[in-house]
Amino acid sequence: MIVDVHVHPFRSVTEEQLIGQMDRADVDYAVLLAIDVDASDVGRPEVLSKILKRLRSSPEYRFDSWGLLSSLGVNDVTGLRRLAENSLPQVRVTNREVKEWVDRFPNRFVGFGSVNLCKDARYVKEGLEEILRIGLLGVKVLPTVQFFNPSKSRNFSTLCDFCERNKMILMCHTGCDPGPFEIPELSADANPKFLDGPLGRYDVKTVLAHMGSYSAFHPGIWLKEALKLGEKHENVWADVAAVPFLLSERNSVEKIRASFGFDRVLFGSDYPAVAGRDMGSSISAIQSSPFLSTKEKEKVLGENARRLLNL
Repeated sequence: MIVDVHVHPFRSVTEEQLIGQMDRADVDYAVLLAIDVDASDVGRPEVLSKILKRLRSSPEYRFDSWGLLSSLGVNDVTGLRRLAENSLPQVRVTNREVKEWVDRFPNRFVGFGSVNLCKDARYVKEGLEEILRIGLLGVKVLPTVQFFNPSKSRNFSTLCDFCERNKMILMCHTGCDPGPFEIPELSADANPKFLDGPLGRYDVKTVLAHMGSYSAFHPGIWLKEALKLGEKHENVWADVAAVPFLLSERNSVEKIRASFGFDRVLFGSDYPAVAGRDMGSSISAIQSSPFLSTKEKEKVLGENARRLLNL
């Protein structure tokens, strides 16, 4: 059994395309992830203040050393807001949309909801109640584009308490994000170290999406922090969505094996978010790794997810 725990049902992909992708890659189950984002959050005073402060502290922003921002048409905060307004609605997927896919294909899909922790407490409470009411299995949050820090957010504590009480799985984006969030300072809240405090207070199965390592310009950016968190907290798992290179390079494989271990590492493709990579190529990168044992490959590609999701 192969299980892909990190798939986005974007509007650019039809159900038929996704199932065809799964069939070609021999994927039995896929976890579909909602994404609750709102471009208007960028205009909130506290969010704008945070963005400005971090951009001013970033040498990569000041010198635009990769030509990243100029290629995106961003040369000031107004440009950043415009980019958010154009891009965030394209990746927003509601809880009910995920539920509809799961209901139509219950033998292929598992659904995780999402709630925007940048919003007020009432919004978060209602969003979590919806996720529970419609029967989704977990909750995905993104500190980057939902503009919160897990160690400081009361809403994140509310989420942890909710997941603990209802025995739901929490998935948290870790690492950088595409676009301007490739600037590490803008994605700093998604450093796994900020999960340590909350996870010490709650008994919650937590998946570190991307194992703290996604970054186009600094691959493996917070792998050390992710491994340290997983070593300390037995309920912490991690997927390798968008970062399958971690399992095909000797150095990272040895680090994972010596700390986190391979009993809580999960396969994820991040399909279709990663240009030029599909489920099959992500699976092949793991299956062909000379540094993993056959048993470790079996665990990552399906056995671990089956235990986590009770499949």
